[in-house]
Amino acid sequence: MEKFRKKYENKLKISILRCLTMPIAFFAAQFLVKGCSEFSQGLVTGLFSALMVTSVFSAVSTFVILHNEEQLKKRYIQETDERNNEIAKKTMQTSSLISLYLTAIAVIVSGFFSEIVSITLAVDMIAGVIITFAVNAYYKKKM
Repeated sequence: MEKFRKKYENKLKISILRCLTMPIAFFAAQFLVKGCSEFSQGLVTGLFSALMVTSVFSAVSTFVILHNEEQLKKRYIQETDERNNEIAKKTMQTSSLISLYLTAIAVIVSGFFSEIVSITLAVDMIAGVIITFAVNAYYKKKM
């Protein structure tokens, strides 16, 4: 249990670090897109706002879990439960496969409307396949 507590303490430190660096990164990004379109500026603002909210939420929830022994034990059971882990694995495997097939369909359909969009989706799909193979090779060596 002490090892699990250490894991959550590290998670809290990372969340706090994200909370501290996110405003700096936001203002740097705003400076870089100052001459860009309103869409780009809005995208940066929305992205960093969402990241900041999730960072604060993560830090607060991790802090609460660390300071409540009952919730820490509950979280430990939840994260180490074999059934939950197997469900998570199957979910990621299936959703990754579905996403890959839907992207392939989108590549074909978008090819009729916009070559640039089709190529962009194809590059995204190829990157997803490469990442999948790389992660697969990593786990084959690790396990």
